[in-house]
Amino acid sequence: MSLNQLIGSGWGFPPRFQRPSTGPAMQEDEALIQQSLFIMLNTRTGERLHNTAYGCNLKDYLFQPTDAETLTDIKEDIARSISQYEKRVTLEEITFNTDNLYDGLLNIQLSYRIKSTNQAGNLVFPFYLTEG
Repeated sequence: MSLNQLIGSGWGFPPRFQRPSTGPAMQEDEALIQQSLFIMLNTRTGERLHNTAYGCNLKDYLFQPTDAETLTDIKEDIARSISQYEKRVTLEEITFNTDNLYDGLLNIQLSYRIKSTNQAGNLVFPFYLTEG
């Protein structure tokens, strides 16, 4: 069984059409899961018309102090969203890289395991603290 059969395939984001006869560009395997996580982290709860509960409220933390309490809240929101909306993975760890914090950038590092293949995966999500 191939990874594509286990994980699936879907439209790439943003949607791209090279020719009408070939349809949209597709993503599959781990790239599809990473794209799904990235979209979820960039979507505010309530933003999707047909699934208003979908998303993660990271933008609520813009302009907030980056202290231990805020980082804990961010972790909880991300973990809740992933457990609810990305059933293909088990979240193992969320860490933060604060090296560029004074430039307004918090890198959120997600470590996860793909359930169907037991393959480890990770994603670094750049969260800009001073932009809306």
